[in-house]
Amino acid sequence: VRDYYKEAKLIDASAALVKATLINSAVDLLDENNDGVNDNDFPIPNVHEGRGRINLANATDGSIAYVEEGTGDSTGGSQVFTVTPTGGPLKVTLVWSDYPSTETATVNLVNNLDLMVTSGANTYRGNVFSSGWSATGGTADNRNNVENVYLQSPSGTYTVTVTDANGCTGT
Repeated sequence: VRDYYKEAKLIDASAALVKATLINSAVDLLDENNDGVNDNDFPIPNVHEGRGRINLANATDGSIAYVEEGTGDSTGGSQVFTVTPTGGPLKVTLVWSDYPSTETATVNLVNNLDLMVTSGANTYRGNVFSSGWSATGGTADNRNNVENVYLQSPSGTYTVTVTDANGCTGT
């Protein structure tokens, strides 16, 4: 995936962009819990398969839109993007490389970004899921450096907002 970005897009992709691409292009497994039944009892993300099976063809087919932000932001700052899906599910993935925490920290996230996707009166926050798809409501995730919004049947235009909740610079 890193070579794809270097050769096809002429950028030196960060570890965060490579990780986001792999997550965003992953596919859900039908027999994720190995019970012998293709029932998808536990849609992604889950403890059995994480965010799905890596699909390199999806990751490198040129269909993934991305933003590689290297300068960071200051606490309370935000960046806003607009996206209009052209069909199929909409997957928005935010990943950043975090600095090491201290051994005694109760929360091992040094920097905290929050993902929010809105359309009309609907607001979807990163990592708020119901049956494998994003649900409205919930609270911002302040524990993970990966946040997703998955919309099964998007329509119209969506506003993607990334807010720096705590001290990200140079991510």
